[in-house]
Amino acid sequence: MGLLLGSGLTGKFSNRMEAACIFAFLLDGILNIFISQAGNFGMAVIFMTLTACCTAIGNDCNRTMLMNVVPHRFQGRFFGMLATLQNTIMGAAMFLSGISLEVLSPRALGLAGGILLSAAGAGFVLVYYKNKHIRNRQ
Repeated sequence: MGLLLGSGLTGKFSNRMEAACIFAFLLDGILNIFISQAGNFGMAVIFMTLTACCTAIGNDCNRTMLMNVVPHRFQGRFFGMLATLQNTIMGAAMFLSGISLEVLSPRALGLAGGILLSAAGAGFVLVYYKNKHIRNRQ
């Protein structure tokens, strides 16, 4: 449901694709922290739906921006390589998460993942605003 909602909302951000992508990434991390600490199943479902919405918006905006930058003759190879890398990284992350669950509780692992995503998102926000500030000066 969240993926459909997010895909439907992506068009609203057509003038601000970079910002939407970056803030969706940051919000995704924050919501993952909330999911890991949710006190009941209903709240976890709401947070998961919002996370899926943020993921859809971020992915759609990111792909659209990449399609505008990557030359048409390379798009097949580029997006094929990108999908291969994403699937490989996902498999490695799942494997490492499985090993980590031997040491950490699921909530602690979810909290750590959310903190890492939030930190990366905050870093992207800082770079975005610094870059925007530099572009506005020129």
